[in-house]
Amino acid sequence: MYIEKLSIESFGSLSQVSYDLTSGVNIFRGKNESGKSTLAAFIKFIFYGLCGKTPDQTMSEKTRYTNWDHGISGGALVINVDGVRYRIERRVTPATKASGKETVKIIDLASGAEVFEKQCPGEVFFGVGEDIFAQTAFSAQGSGSVVDSEKMNVAIDNMLFSGNEALNIKTALKKLDEARAYLLHKNRKGGKLYDMANEMEKLEERIAVCEENERFLADRNRVLSENRLQLEDNKKQLKKAEDRLIHYESSLILSRFEDLDKKRDALRKAHAEEAALVMKHTVDGFLPDDNYIAALRTLHARMGITEDEKASLVKQKDAFAATSLTPEQRTVIKTLDEMGGKDKAVKALRDKRQKRARAHRAFFVFLILSLLAAGASALLTLRDLLPAIPYLSYIAYGVTALSLFTAIIKLATAPSVKELYRKFSSETEEDALHRIEDALHAELVVREEDARYARLMDAMEATDAEAAKQLSQAAILLGKWKMPCTDRASLLNCIDKALEVSTAVKEARRVLREASVAYEVSEEALREYSREEHAKRYQETAYVGKTEVGEIDTIKRTCAFCQKKEEALLSQIRAIELEIASRSAVTENLEELKNALGELKETYNDYAEKYKAYLLAYEAIKKSGESLRAKIAPALSESASALMKASTQGKYSDIGVDNEMTLSFRTDDAAPSREVGFMSAGTKALTYISLRLSLIRLLFRGKMPPTVFDESFSWLDNTRLASMMSLLKTYSQSAQVIVMTCCDREYDAVADKASVNLIDFGQ
Repeated sequence: MYIEKLSIESFGSLSQVSYDLTSGVNIFRGKNESGKSTLAAFIKFIFYGLCGKTPDQTMSEKTRYTNWDHGISGGALVINVDGVRYRIERRVTPATKASGKETVKIIDLASGAEVFEKQCPGEVFFGVGEDIFAQTAFSAQGSGSVVDSEKMNVAIDNMLFSGNEALNIKTALKKLDEARAYLLHKNRKGGKLYDMANEMEKLEERIAVCEENERFLADRNRVLSENRLQLEDNKKQLKKAEDRLIHYESSLILSRFEDLDKKRDALRKAHAEEAALVMKHTVDGFLPDDNYIAALRTLHARMGITEDEKASLVKQKDAFAATSLTPEQRTVIKTLDEMGGKDKAVKALRDKRQKRARAHRAFFVFLILSLLAAGASALLTLRDLLPAIPYLSYIAYGVTALSLFTAIIKLATAPSVKELYRKFSSETEEDALHRIEDALHAELVVREEDARYARLMDAMEATDAEAAKQLSQAAILLGKWKMPCTDRASLLNCIDKALEVSTAVKEARRVLREASVAYEVSEEALREYSREEHAKRYQETAYVGKTEVGEIDTIKRTCAFCQKKEEALLSQIRAIELEIASRSAVTENLEELKNALGELKETYNDYAEKYKAYLLAYEAIKKSGESLRAKIAPALSESASALMKASTQGKYSDIGVDNEMTLSFRTDDAAPSREVGFMSAGTKALTYISLRLSLIRLLFRGKMPPTVFDESFSWLDNTRLASMMSLLKTYSQSAQVIVMTCCDREYDAVADKASVNLIDFGQ
């Protein structure tokens, strides 16, 4: 049989893809993380569903392969079984439960009818369950092709005993063992026989105890009578002491109630006095309090401060002397205003002085040039000797005439500095500047004095306004209590009277609070007591007389002693009664106990015979299973050795498989046997693959299933990989082979590449 076509609707990371396969070797080649292992899991999903865990055991298959977007996993494959073609469809859809709803159909493509309804496709076509398929024909990535020996032993036992994997002899052994355990546990600490043995032992103990109980009951009844007599005598003593205490306590409580009455009267009196005082001094619903007095005092202090400020301002005004400018200073200030200010006036003084100096320098230059012109005239006498001298003389005359003209112009236009000085009543520039500074300083002083006087008048006006405002506030405050307000003294008078009233009210309220607290404390202390009840108890007490305070402690100690003695006697009586009751309950009829013991021994002997029979049957079946596995182990060893020899070019030709599916090997006949753990990773993988192929031939009974290898050959070198692919090529003549790989090694290792169906996965 072989798979013809894979069609994936949605499974894990794969969606809407399909692949055609051949009956021989099929190699799916794709990159890591492309979904090859998911495709391999899809094949197992179609045949067996999602009911296990992923190979790395990190999560369930439903969690791993259910689509995250819509929660649906499903698809189909077409399988050819001896020429009959079937289509297997399986889907997992979301449901109310977390596991989802799973449906499967097997359709005969020739007739289009559904066949093998409600049956597992893997069990129908392969004849084995999922565990056997996963341990043999399905080598998942990460499993290392290792075979679970425990699961395989169970499957082999079932096959050998019943020919059917579903008929589990392990279950039969389990039932025999459960029947055996029901009668007697392995540790002999439980089971029916153990319980019956214990019961017989208890019956014997009960028979032995019966006679002892009779003697014990007689002795305890005697002690019980003595304790009851002591209890009656103790109750009388306790009653007498309690009567004295009741008489004393009731008289004390009644005296406290009388004191409470007095405190209630005092409270009423204090309340009436406080109310009368408040009513007397309350005017239109207003009674002075601490806040009112504080407001009066604050306002009184503010008015005092305002009066002091006003007196100080009046003194400053009376002491104020006005200052003014002299006529000369007014003239200077006026001149400065006409000239545009101090800076322009100073600049004008300096400019006139500089222009006058330049005119004098021009006249001085003229004098020098005149001397030069005279010299030039004297040189004219030498013109015969020097022809150029006349020309120089003429130039000197021209320059002299020009300087004369310039000097006359500057002298004529130079300003009169003294006239400017006289505007400032000065003869020199320095004096004029000094008078300007003096006049400006005097003007500044006058302005500051005028401003200070204006501020003084403003302050006096503000003080008068504040005084009027404060007097108005005082009138409002005093008006609350209907007190006259004329001046600051009115406030002081009101403060004194309000303070006197507030003190009296506080004192009255203090007395009221103390009376209230005293009454409440007494009332709280007596809340749990009833005057009528204690009056009744006082009248009804059997004690007649007077009890002194000093006797109370002695009486209380007597009561406490009697109470403890009563408790002890009652406890002893209850204990004795319980002992008598318990002993009476176990004091049974000796003859009945002996009869019950005899019957129990007969039943015990019957069960003991059954236990021996169950044990013999269990051991017989178990030894038979081990014997049958011992017979099949050599066949597995021979088959696995032949496959191992072919894949390792004869290096490993002796593979051992014992009764427990434990693998061992020898490199030659003289070498000792070693466990498979001594092999290299690649050789170990070959060994387990050889075991898997041998188990397929043994367990599948001719129904050779498609065999899936998911990255199972990564540990093999190129030589052994070539041998393994050659072995699989031969194996594919009887069973389809599907190889998942991420590289080209498996395909390159095949000699006859035309016989291999290569599928580039994920492209």
